[in-house]
Amino acid sequence: MRRTVISLALIAALAVSFGCAQKDPAAPDPVTTASAATASASIAGTAATSAAAASPAVFGKWYDSDLLEYGENCPALTLNEDGTFHLYVNLLEGMGNIQGTYTIDGDDGDIIACHVVSRDFLGFEGDDVDYFKFVSNRDTLIYEGGGICETRSGSVFRREEP
Repeated sequence: MRRTVISLALIAALAVSFGCAQKDPAAPDPVTTASAATASASIAGTAATSAAAASPAVFGKWYDSDLLEYGENCPALTLNEDGTFHLYVNLLEGMGNIQGTYTIDGDDGDIIACHVVSRDFLGFEGDDVDYFKFVSNRDTLIYEGGGICETRSGSVFRREEP
C-alpha cells in the first residue's frame, strides 16, 4: 500500500502547486516529505525488495506449456531477481514484448503481480493490459488477466523449454 500513499501525496502536492487545490494547514507538506525522485526510488525499491524476498524458485524463464509446439514463437515469461519481468507474447502476426515490474503478494507469496511499464506493439489484443498476475503453484505459474492474443487467463507456464 506504500505506493498508493506516495502517489496520493504527490498528486496532492501537484494540485496545490498548480492552484487546483488548497493545502490543508494541518497536513504535512508533501513536497518536503516526499519529492518525486524519492517517490520513484521508493516505488522501484519496493518492487525490488518484494521480488528479492521471493523464493529463488520463481526467478528465471517460464514457457506457456499449451503452446510449446510453437517453438521460438512460444510465449515466455522471464522473472528477474531485481523485480523486473519480460513477457514475450505471440501476437499471431509476429512476437511482442512487454516489460515491467513485479511484486510477490499473497499470504503464501503465491501471487506474482505484474505492472506493465512498456510494450512494443499496438493494435493487437492486449495492447491495453497494464496489470496482470500469475498464481504460483510450485511447478507452474497460471496467468490471470486480460487476454494478450495467445496468452489467456488460465494459461499455464512451466519451466520446460519448447
